[in-house]
Amino acid sequence: MKWKEWISKKEGKKDWFSVVFPFLLGLGVIFLVFSNTHISKQEEADQNQESAEAAEIKATYEEQLTRRLEDALSHIKGAGKVRVMLTLADGGEAYVLQDSEYTRSETEDVNTSGQGRRMVEEQHQTETVRDAAQQPFILREEAPKVRGILIMAEGAGSSVVQQELLQATQALLGISAQRVHIASYQ
Repeated sequence: MKWKEWISKKEGKKDWFSVVFPFLLGLGVIFLVFSNTHISKQEEADQNQESAEAAEIKATYEEQLTRRLEDALSHIKGAGKVRVMLTLADGGEAYVLQDSEYTRSETEDVNTSGQGRRMVEEQHQTETVRDAAQQPFILREEAPKVRGILIMAEGAGSSVVQQELLQATQALLGISAQRVHIASYQ
C-alpha cells in the first residue's frame, strides 16, 4: 500500500521510470541467474549419465573379451584350465558426425583523411549431428585398447605351452609380448 501511495505522489514519467526500471532490471537478472543454473545442472546431469554409460560399456566389453579369450586359450593343446585378467587403457573412442560452417568477411574502410583500415571477421561453428532420438550420429567406433593381460593356465609350466599362449594372445589382441604375463594356474 505504501508503494502505491508513494508512486502516485510522484509526478511525471521520469519518476515512474526511475522506480519501475530498476525493479524490472533486478527481476531480469534474477531470472537469468536461475535459468543459467538450471541449464548448467542439466548439462552436468547429462555428462554424468554419459560417463556412467561409457563405464558400463567398458566393463561389458572387458567381460566379453575376457570370456572369449579364456575360451580360445583353453583350447590350446596342453593349456588345461585357463583364467584371464586384463586391463583396458581407455574406454575406446567414438567419432561423431559434425556439421561445420565457416564464414569470412573482409571490410575496408577509408576515413576522410585518406587513411584506411581493413577488418577481417572469421567465424567457425561446429555442431554435432543428432538422430531422431537426439543421440549423436556415430560414424565409427574404436574398441578400447588393452593395457595389459595376465594369463593363468594349468599347463603354463611348459615353455612350449607358454609360447603358444603368448603367440595366440598377440595374434588375437594385436599387443606386444611386454604387455602379456603368463603364470601357472593352481
